[in-house]
Amino acid sequence: LEEKDKELARIKERQEQENRDYEKLHRKYAALQEMYAQEEARRL
Repeated sequence: LEEKDKELARIKERQEQENRDYEKLHRKYAALQEMYAQEEARRL
């Protein structure tokens, strides 16, 4: 049972890490889109 709990804890930890990585990527992407939109606006 304890092994199973450790395994579940590891899986949960990995998922949380992946969620944080996804959040970071998402923010970076949003910032890039914002920059791109501003650049486009300057050209018009």
